[in-house]
Amino acid sequence: MLGINESGIYDERTRAAVIDVQAEAGYTSDGLVDLKTFEEIRRIYDVRARAECVRRLVSVEFPYREGDYGDHIYSANELLAKTLSFFSHEHLLPRGYIYTSSTSLAVARLREIFALEDKAEIDGELYLRMLEELGLI
Repeated sequence: MLGINESGIYDERTRAAVIDVQAEAGYTSDGLVDLKTFEEIRRIYDVRARAECVRRLVSVEFPYREGDYGDHIYSANELLAKTLSFFSHEHLLPRGYIYTSSTSLAVARLREIFALEDKAEIDGELYLRMLEELGLI
């Protein structure tokens, strides 16, 4: 997490990494993990985990368009349905492996909610916004 191999042992390398985190955050740099230091380490971990999720997401082949099919479309349809429900919007989105006209309508509605460019496709920006709104990243 701190750029060192995690051994489970608090050794000098771990202490040096904790001191670096404390110094960067403007805390007393004593190498002791108090609550503030723990929360800062957790924040760094969360940021790195989110960055890794985004990196993986960016490697996905976007956009998804009407007529596309496969497991990735099934996942997208599930995410669309959950996001629309989160915003208390009724939808007739079938949970399936095909990007249908119903998927396009759901995409248009979410693009309107998120104030994104109006286009009938799921791109990385829309997918990321759905994940963020549902607290998945």
